[in-house]
Amino acid sequence: MLKPVLAALLLACSAPVASSPQPTSAESTAPSVPTTSAPSAAVAATATLAVAHVPVGTALWAVSFIDEQTGWVIGGSYDGHGLVLGTSDGGKSWVTLASLEILPPGGRTQLRLVDAQSGWLLTSVLLPGNVGGCSPPSTAPPQCRTVIFRTSDGGRSWREQLSVEQPSKLGPGLRGLSAVDDRHAWAIRLTAIGVACSPFNCNLEVVATSDGERWESVAMLPAFSDQLDFIDQRTGWAATYTAKNEPGQPDNTATVVVTHDGGRTWTPQLSIDGQGQFQIAFTDQRSGWALVATNDCVGTPCTSYSLYQTTDGGGSWMKLQDGTAPTSWWSPRNNVSLLRGPHFASASMGWIPVLYDGSGPDAVLLTTDGGRTWARGGPASPNEVWDIHDLAASGQFAWVVGERIGDDAIPRN
Repeated sequence: MLKPVLAALLLACSAPVASSPQPTSAESTAPSVPTTSAPSAAVAATATLAVAHVPVGTALWAVSFIDEQTGWVIGGSYDGHGLVLGTSDGGKSWVTLASLEILPPGGRTQLRLVDAQSGWLLTSVLLPGNVGGCSPPSTAPPQCRTVIFRTSDGGRSWREQLSVEQPSKLGPGLRGLSAVDDRHAWAIRLTAIGVACSPFNCNLEVVATSDGERWESVAMLPAFSDQLDFIDQRTGWAATYTAKNEPGQPDNTATVVVTHDGGRTWTPQLSIDGQGQFQIAFTDQRSGWALVATNDCVGTPCTSYSLYQTTDGGGSWMKLQDGTAPTSWWSPRNNVSLLRGPHFASASMGWIPVLYDGSGPDAVLLTTDGGRTWARGGPASPNEVWDIHDLAASGQFAWVVGERIGDDAIPRN
């Protein structure tokens, strides 16, 4: 049985915090990345569950906090009905703000509030006549559309701004939502070259709004991407990737690209062949992290990860954690669990969700020293199993939303 879960993770600040490592200079397009050794200091954390009173069959899919007290959550069922929850006490209590005809489990639901009144929601909506999901066979007509909604009253009402039909098997036609204030937001739009999108014939447009209302295409990304991360009106990063089965591509290549003109032009920074896709997080114009899977486990179904850090806006990068090391920095090497992208609230405080895979519960990795050391936090009871869908961070707190698996999971305040 699946039950909604709202869990607030409080990170103890008593652990020693190591000084941030200083990267060495490197070529921007193909840097030689140094590796730092990790000290043995650990991080302590506690997790507190909050009750979310939602209809039966509703799961929680996305979360956004603007400070340590004010946040929002998107809930939704598998029949196209969703709701918006809000809190003003750091997640201890929640109220329902709005109901929406949306399908959050149909794709990459993303929630980005920028202040107490303004924000955007990217999610899926069923097309008329569809009572199923959003993943039809590649030859079938679209079953859903991806929509960007806008709120200007703290989540009580939402209006549709941009919509794209889901293009075949590549998933949502809009993705990578990022916003910095009530006027400036960005997303990635997939447009087909020919009949339908595939990794080989699909345009990746950066679309943006500079007045909070009208969206326009501002650029084409150089390769496929699922993520944008802007920190102001001009500066942002994207994580792009190519696959070795693409024409002219001998290897998988993961690249971090940067823009300094609001998304109109992009320049490669960190690029690594033979690996999958970066997941990035920046807190300001200088501090950023890039997590990448290194699928080098021969004969065993495991995934390892490397973590990189920049302290000069991506001009140079340092490898903080090595996914090819004999002992994994985050989990046993024979564990199939996967990591979501990193979330940092400052140059030192960060979190990474660990996804449930049937062999162990979801959890959250925590750091207080900028990523040099990590500790695992999660359910306080061995009878609780989490299925994490999203994480938000602010100050010294992080919040995760998702589902609890099992009838013996009892919510606690």
